[in-house]
Amino acid sequence: MKARPQGWRWKLSLLFALVLCSLRGLSASAMGNPNERYLFDIAPGVAAWRLNDFGTQSGMQLLFNFEDMKGVSVTAVHGEFKPFDALNQMIAGTDIRYEFVNRRTVTLTRASMGMRPSKAPRDKADASRHGTGDRRGSGAGLEEVTVRSTQLSSLEAIGSQVISVSRADIDATGFVTAQGVIRTLPQVFGGGPSEDTVLDNEARTNVGRGSGINLRGLSAGSTLVLMNGRRLPGSGNEGLFVDVSNLPLAAVERIDILPDSSSTFFGSDAVGGVANFVMRDRFNGQQSEAYFGNTTRGDRLDESYISQLVGAHTESGHGLLALEFYSRGNLPAANREMARSDLREYGGSDFDIAQSNPGNIILGSTTWAIPRGQDGTNLKPGDFLKDSPNMQDRYEGSDILPEQQRVTAFGTWRQNLTDRLAFFGDLLVGKRDERGAGGGATVNLTIPVTNAFYAAPVPLPSRVPLPMRYSYYDDFGPVITDARIRSTGFTVGLERRFSAEWQATATIGYAEEHTSSLATNVVNAAAQNTALASSDPNSAFNPFGDGSHTNPATLESMRGFLQSVFDSNVTSASILTTGKLLDLPGGKLELSFGGDARRQRFHSALDTDTTVVPTVTRTDRDRDIGSAFAELRVPIVGPSNSLPWVEALAFSVAERYEHYSDFGAELTPRAGVSWAPLRGVTFRGSYSASFHPPGLLDLDESGNVWVIQPLRDPQTGGTSSVLVWAGKNRDLRAESARSWTAGVEFEPEQYPETALALTYFNTDFTDRLSTPLATADLLSNPTFSPLITRNPSTEYRAEVCSRARPVTSVGLDCLDTPIAAIADVRKRNDAIVRTNGIDMLARYETASSLGKLTFSLNGTYILRFAEAAAANLPLVEHVSTQSYPINLKVRGSARWRRGAFDVSAYVNFLNSYEDVVSTPHRTVSSWTTFDLHASYTIGSRGNGLLGDTTFAFGADNLFDRDPPFLDNSAAGLGYDQENGDLTGRIVSLTVRKKW
Repeated sequence: MKARPQGWRWKLSLLFALVLCSLRGLSASAMGNPNERYLFDIAPGVAAWRLNDFGTQSGMQLLFNFEDMKGVSVTAVHGEFKPFDALNQMIAGTDIRYEFVNRRTVTLTRASMGMRPSKAPRDKADASRHGTGDRRGSGAGLEEVTVRSTQLSSLEAIGSQVISVSRADIDATGFVTAQGVIRTLPQVFGGGPSEDTVLDNEARTNVGRGSGINLRGLSAGSTLVLMNGRRLPGSGNEGLFVDVSNLPLAAVERIDILPDSSSTFFGSDAVGGVANFVMRDRFNGQQSEAYFGNTTRGDRLDESYISQLVGAHTESGHGLLALEFYSRGNLPAANREMARSDLREYGGSDFDIAQSNPGNIILGSTTWAIPRGQDGTNLKPGDFLKDSPNMQDRYEGSDILPEQQRVTAFGTWRQNLTDRLAFFGDLLVGKRDERGAGGGATVNLTIPVTNAFYAAPVPLPSRVPLPMRYSYYDDFGPVITDARIRSTGFTVGLERRFSAEWQATATIGYAEEHTSSLATNVVNAAAQNTALASSDPNSAFNPFGDGSHTNPATLESMRGFLQSVFDSNVTSASILTTGKLLDLPGGKLELSFGGDARRQRFHSALDTDTTVVPTVTRTDRDRDIGSAFAELRVPIVGPSNSLPWVEALAFSVAERYEHYSDFGAELTPRAGVSWAPLRGVTFRGSYSASFHPPGLLDLDESGNVWVIQPLRDPQTGGTSSVLVWAGKNRDLRAESARSWTAGVEFEPEQYPETALALTYFNTDFTDRLSTPLATADLLSNPTFSPLITRNPSTEYRAEVCSRARPVTSVGLDCLDTPIAAIADVRKRNDAIVRTNGIDMLARYETASSLGKLTFSLNGTYILRFAEAAAANLPLVEHVSTQSYPINLKVRGSARWRRGAFDVSAYVNFLNSYEDVVSTPHRTVSSWTTFDLHASYTIGSRGNGLLGDTTFAFGADNLFDRDPPFLDNSAAGLGYDQENGDLTGRIVSLTVRKKW
């Protein structure tokens, strides 16, 4: 490992001190009188334009982001009002919030940023039910002074499109888990770590069966997941992704998704984009919620959920406490026809395995099946079946989804200490328990000649050891894995406002995830070998029967375990300073700058008796990261200096420097531009560079191995001995990406309830980590030539031998055995992914005497998803093939609201695609499902205990449609796990009560 630099710590500290000192003397400017009455003449329309009219007519200063307010319309104000009353009338029913910087300056933000799948409720009763807005109730609120939060709570950036799911949207979907809401977004790919996927490296490390977020199919590790703008610890047995199933959905205000590379703002890991969970902090009163759901197929997949919110406000502070409990049963593979490996009845393949019970004996190239219906004690050579092997369903006894229980608590408080200084803090504590079955343990045995039940399938001149393929399912049952995940995190910070224009926020935080896993019903290797060699029928293991016919005491001695513990944590400190440099004709020239320091740690411990010699392995890795960044936002044209065909024009430039103690430093620039030629029409674009550092364990070579193998060699016409070097790589570089987007938004002023956004995205992801396959054609296949060093030097060979250990304790000498070449198949930086496509977001809302109708559409059309396993290989197009992103994915909705009724219908469409593995290729059908959710809210007046109670009914996958059939050779079952699921129809009842 490289030496850790120490100088950056004091340099960063000095930078923070200089920032604070330089802003100390800045003062606020006075503006109009908020208690006087003013004549207002403001037409209805887009908030971005009408709020400027309000500021001009009231003489007050409104601080808001122009881009944010383009996604909502406000009502008309005509007549003489106090500014407070006029502002409340304008934004009534919207998701706009405001806070007072001082007596004459107001900041405005939106509760949900960007274009959302559905718009916030408009009527006041609906807004109250969904908790949108913060109105403060009366004109007396103008006397109140609060300090505006500068915690990073949104992903807004000039030139980019943010997709946001508001609290009202979350409630409308009926989901009670974060992963349930996230998977409805077309920009989120279903591959990678989840409860029911096993492909790719991240999914294989998912020991706790968590759920990551995989934007654009670029991997969950390339999507940065934040909570209130702050990092969360890595999950799994290598800490490669963030598990969102540990987050309490009841405490989430909204989920912001920025599906563009964004390392400049947020640091590494943001190659594919950012998902930020903005937590609730303004809830007054109490809310209790209970949810019950299950499939309609008689499964044990019953769900129950209970949450409790308690919110409070004081003269100078506000906070929230959220408690949540979630429980769900398991979904056995036996309950779904496609979750089995023999798919011939669908016209597919038979993926059953020969590790079965009864087993199969292999002699040379001949397979002899052990006969069924006998106990293995009286077998004769003529009893075995030649070349008719026993086969077993590889998913027998396993679960598609595990059983789980989760308890989570989240608390937050904000306290204004003075008019210019505020303290805030939050705490997250949770635990989640998982239990899943994984089928029986399968092995390749060698039966010694001393075994008490030894029986050869053919007459032999003398006894010889018998190779056998066998399953322990009938002896031990399925392998059971119990995982326990504990999450803890806290953040505290101070906000200091130096003037109406400048403020700074400093935070420190800690987040930790502890995972322990225990797998039982596996095989104790040493005890197995002892029992196989025993000549005593009472202590010998009998693998020759149909079923289990071994002494139970012997079986119990052979039952093994695999226990592991993983600890991942991140400690951080950061400062963010924002403010106005000067006033330009087009608006305020704004600067944001700051930095952060954090330490990441990962610890793992493995204890198992599945090896001949019981193994205890421990790994400890850590890294220090320091960064500094700055962004300049330049408004060239605004409302005060608009020109023909240039109503607004702004651009931003940003740069981030980030240094990692274990692999070096990176610079990541970003630029964005936004141009509105007309009111209601905006063109935007962005360019950014991003990077993703190797995982902590990717640099750990303590488990590296070597082996000398004879391989076919075209240079000699025979075979040559090759020293194969495998494992991790301490010399890895960061993965890098270049991304750009171009988009247009239509929000016609004459039709304020209509919006359309189109965004073209293009990402070139290079230096991706990959692990070459050590196949038998390493020397003969030209694509492997970069891995091969022929006639290696003595120094290079000595280095390889010193950085690895032999695969087995018995083998050839690493330094002295003659070899022709070295094959380096360690993890390396040589894969490439290039993807581009178009996102479409649309919304239309109309109101009549029959109620309010809202239609929305969120879709992604992927034009290209090409991948090369190595830099010297050609790109291969994977879009619309199994286990990769499908070209068209759409979710549309229609929502009707009238009085106490709220009904939402959703359609989910996944386009057809090609099975390119089967011969000949097959077309996999498209998949369309419908969801329906309806709620009724009882008003508070005169309804006693039932007042402010909502009853909601839901049916997801309303018509109970399974995903289309795929002859899935990668997983050996009948559907695409990355692009479908076998849950089926789920019906649910939710009761939500506000107190």
